[in-house]
Amino acid sequence: MIPSLKSCLRNQLTSSSQAQQLATILGAKPVNGIDKNVDILVVGIISKPYDQLLTTQKLTYARTYGIPKIDKLAFISWCQWRLDQLKATL
Repeated sequence: MIPSLKSCLRNQLTSSSQAQQLATILGAKPVNGIDKNVDILVVGIISKPYDQLLTTQKLTYARTYGIPKIDKLAFISWCQWRLDQLKATL
């Protein structure tokens, strides 16, 4: 049995550059910055001292402009869905 992309990536996708490369391969157009044209913000782990709010400028911007946010597992699920779509067209 061939493992799913989801199970392979869960522990292997470790950097934003890897995520951007994968998203590009699957047809997305990743960007480094955020503006009103961004469709979805993929949020990684935010680590700060316990007494500080867990947020970033990108998260604040996304909240202000209503840009949806997803985490790493949701991104991996999207990758699996997109891969299945692409395979169906072959």
